Amino acid sequence: FTGDIFEHRYPSIVQQKMFSQALHYAISKGIERIHIVVGNHDQQRANTTTTISYLKELNLPNIRIYDEFKTELIHASGIPIANIIFMPYRDRMWLGAETYSGAINIMRELLNNQISFIENNLPKIVIGHMTIEGTLFDEEYRELYSENQLMLPVDMFENINVTVMGHIHKPEVVSQNPYIAYVGSMEKRGGFED
Repeated sequence: FTGDIFEHRYPSIVQQKMFSQALHYAISKGIERIHIVVGNHDQQRANTTTTISYLKELNLPNIRIYDEFKTELIHASGIPIANIIFMPYRDRMWLGAETYSGAINIMRELLNNQISFIENNLPKIVIGHMTIEGTLFDEEYRELYSENQLMLPVDMFENINVTVMGHIHKPEVVSQNPYIAYVGSMEKRGGFED
């Protein structure tokens, strides 16, 4: 999952129960591991918990919650096949940066640190919840990205084979080289207004 599990930061118990049941069903049908990246709607600003912290606290072997940058070596049939770098949502305030450019530099450093830990030549894939330059969205929302919201430069991903992001509700390919795409939302089809 690429973030924003729930539409709002304070989901109802019924919504949490339905999501938990869906996870249980997926695991019961043979899904070996479910990876969930924290999105902006998952974060509760007043404290360090998220709408999916309860899943992390359960420490379930089949479910991984990524509220910090982390790299996992993914296996298929016991054979390593790819390095997945999980990139949760961050904004300037969350990073504690005084300036927008300072926040971009922190994000670049966080990603480069993850890349530096990889000790193999397998593909590098980023799965996250951020906005990347070149994303198509209405001009009226551009001002959201001037102060706090970050728009990451494409060149930041030049050492990544594939980048797949959430956050933008419309599926699209932002770049072919490096390959960067948004998966879109199963429920929402438009921009920020929906």
